[in-house]
Amino acid sequence: MKRHILLYLSLLLMPLALQAQKSAYLSQIRVTDCQVQKIASGQIQLQLTLHFDSLQLGSQHALYIVPVLISADGTQQQAFQGIQLYGKQRYKIRKRAEVLSGTPLTQPGDQLHIYQKKNTLPLTYHTYAPFKRWMADSRLRIEALVEGCSQCNAGYETLLLNQT
Repeated sequence: MKRHILLYLSLLLMPLALQAQKSAYLSQIRVTDCQVQKIASGQIQLQLTLHFDSLQLGSQHALYIVPVLISADGTQQQAFQGIQLYGKQRYKIRKRAEVLSGTPLTQPGDQLHIYQKKNTLPLTYHTYAPFKRWMADSRLRIEALVEGCSQCNAGYETLLLNQT
């Protein structure tokens, strides 16, 4: 009896494990031309290019990408404006919910893009933030959150890029 329960439990959990494997999208995105530098106006400038040519984003998925600057000792961080990338069906559902609620579902300053497998042009990301002393020896980390078909959290990934 105990074996049957374990067998049924493993069969029930199998789709969740397969879904977690499918939502590893950050490894399919290539990041080039990454520059983090202090500019004369007392701000820090972040510029990078994201290439989606090998990305296979599911139609029901949304991918939220947020660049984060982390201090050398890891105690402080600065999140930049996010990039929202939607599969075709997820975008339609999002727009419908936005119309019905009457309020925008994006954060101010976030960039919104619809993923199309036929049109995989690179995205140049360019933003600023106020400079703080700890940013001089910081690292850049890319965080990605995958939202599934019923707005469930289908995965979370991080990618450490460079020393600034």
